[in-house]
Amino acid sequence: MSLRHFCLLALAVTVLFSPQARAQDDLRIIAVVNESAITALDVATRLRIAIVASNLENTPEVQQRLAPQVLRALIDEQIRKQEAARQGINIQDRAVDDRLDLLASENKMGRDQFEQMLAQNGIPVESLKDQIRTEIAWGAVVRRRFQSDIVISQEDIAAARNRIIESQGAPEYLVSEIFLAADNAGESSSAEEAARRLLDELKKGADFAAVARQFSQSATAARGGDLGWLQGTDLAPELFNAIRDLPPGKVVGPVRSEGGYHILALRDRRENSGGGASGTVDMKQILLALEEGATSSQVADATDSARSLRQNIASCDQAVEAGASVDAETGDLTGIDIATLPANIQSIAISQLIGQASEPVRIADGIAVYVVCARNISEGGPSDAELREQLLRERLDLMARGFLRDLRRTSFVDIRG
Repeated sequence: MSLRHFCLLALAVTVLFSPQARAQDDLRIIAVVNESAITALDVATRLRIAIVASNLENTPEVQQRLAPQVLRALIDEQIRKQEAARQGINIQDRAVDDRLDLLASENKMGRDQFEQMLAQNGIPVESLKDQIRTEIAWGAVVRRRFQSDIVISQEDIAAARNRIIESQGAPEYLVSEIFLAADNAGESSSAEEAARRLLDELKKGADFAAVARQFSQSATAARGGDLGWLQGTDLAPELFNAIRDLPPGKVVGPVRSEGGYHILALRDRRENSGGGASGTVDMKQILLALEEGATSSQVADATDSARSLRQNIASCDQAVEAGASVDAETGDLTGIDIATLPANIQSIAISQLIGQASEPVRIADGIAVYVVCARNISEGGPSDAELREQLLRERLDLMARGFLRDLRRTSFVDIRG
């Protein structure tokens, strides 16, 4: 949307909640997104959903503050819904009902009791179902468009596990986000002001996850803004700086980042346990020995030789032959307790593919290459399947954000004053 659209948005909201507007037809058009209309009734209903879900007081002041974000959310929802329709994606009623059952359970209610609560607050259950249907359909759009192009290799999983191991003892942060897009300079001030209004409501007691579901423009909105456990290097520097010293349970923002503004909640902090891996490993060690006080040139030459020999290794049996070809010492490390290994070798023991030679490692006696022959690991940390799912989700979230940004740019949006 252009700057003109956001200026008109404020005017449209003022008109919507004026006494004259309340006397007019609820079907009056507030905005048009491509060929779909958003009516006064749509905005008022979604506003009630947002207020009830976020546990806010339903006052004219709160309505006035939240209405611009509601309209933004409805515009994005129309864009998502239209793309799902274009791709021929239809969501079965059963999937929507399952999500409603989950919402009722999260609110400690039965389904009938939950629908009665909605009715008491003037919220048609069909309006909530429509919102849920679009959310599910958008997830299907993203998976259909991008998932087949995403390849999570064993090397990616190993690298992810290595990062966990190598950061043993470092702090980790359980973070949630609310993201408001500012796709160009003209939208920046409007997005920042919207973020400040939401932050004010959060500080007054609004439920963070509910606000994220209603207003965040990130793919994490469907998860209540949950980003999971992160290390400092997993976040953009400006976001990490904002939460690094934040007490758990607090929120901070708006924080400017590439593409928009974030409100961040630090839910908890812990020390990384290093993956919690334990067990034993059998490895071959190929050592290119160096004298104490070896020069940097000697170290570089030995490292180059080690890199060359590893290209000829595809099994533990080949490790002995490869070592002999460069007069290296080859030794057996059998039944070694992984927990007793140095961190850099521990990561190899846990994550290196069986039979594949590691990158050269500098140790006290020279340059070593390791080949894992067998291992028996019980992991307290994430499994390979969990790491694969995490990596896939991160990549899909990134692609979904960019895709929605592109759809916004090509959409015709007319906000009527």
